[in-house]
Amino acid sequence: GCGDLQNKNKKLYMLFHLEPSREITGGSFYDRETGLFDDIYHSSMEECAMNFLTMRNSAASAAEIYQHTREAGVAKDHTTKEEVANMLDAVAQEGALWKTKRGSEVLYELRVFSLPFTNAYTDAPCSVCPVSHKCRPGGVVCPESCAYLTEWLEQF
Repeated sequence: GCGDLQNKNKKLYMLFHLEPSREITGGSFYDRETGLFDDIYHSSMEECAMNFLTMRNSAASAAEIYQHTREAGVAKDHTTKEEVANMLDAVAQEGALWKTKRGSEVLYELRVFSLPFTNAYTDAPCSVCPVSHKCRPGGVVCPESCAYLTEWLEQF
């Protein structure tokens, strides 16, 4: 029997020399023997695509990324360009890629995250202290006896 991912409780039988459709097998990201999602293969393909975009340092089409995964020896023979495009769309939905269009061509680009601006005040423990509004020199809460401020100042 051949497992159908859409109808798990239904047994399908087919001639041994026929290749089941991708709707039944789930495509190349599913293990042909078990019918389970192949996390390792999917992660390898995703990592290869992200490394390619990092090295390229510019946007690329799904076809270019697919070609790179083939040349790098990561893509399986039965993986299609459409499956790579679907994988890239999912990564874009997760926020790691920008999906843009140039004419009719869809391009994918790394989404670069910048670190938030920090300065001496935002880095100091006083900026997140819940009782900083009560802090005064010589007061009950004061900088002279603050263990957090002392520890922070010792870094310098």
